[in-house]
Amino acid sequence: MLRDRSTILCFNDHTSSPIKIDNRIGQGNPLLMALYQFYNADLVEIPKENEGETAEAYIDDAIISATAKTFKEAHEKIIEMMTRDGGAIEWTKKHNSHFEFSKLVLIDFAHSRRPAERPPLTLPNIIINPSKSMKYLGIMLDQNLSWKEQLAYV
Repeated sequence: MLRDRSTILCFNDHTSSPIKIDNRIGQGNPLLMALYQFYNADLVEIPKENEGETAEAYIDDAIISATAKTFKEAHEKIIEMMTRDGGAIEWTKKHNSHFEFSKLVLIDFAHSRRPAERPPLTLPNIIINPSKSMKYLGIMLDQNLSWKEQLAYV
């Protein structure tokens, strides 16, 4: 199933020559859902749940989250989950599924009546500034969980 595969790209009036595929499972493959459960298992097991760390994954979209009294403490937990032995960055190398760091989003959730400083998160390859909102699996989340972004999106 994963050997001797190729694809052809078709758009507008252009059709490409066959392009060899040497990595990944084909889109639309009925086994994809079941295979990703096994593939991502180590990634979602990185957090130490009793320490306020969690992870969720759906196919190739993942969230790593941390709860703490301050955003600085939460960021420290996220950095630890990413960089520890057996952490997320090591997972990407072992699974040949490197994070596209430009797509990483940091959002710090807090009640709108409790303004707080939202510092950037510094990882080995990138500094991520907090966003006011983000989209995950088609749902818009905003930093105050007011759902205004989701309503506007819908």
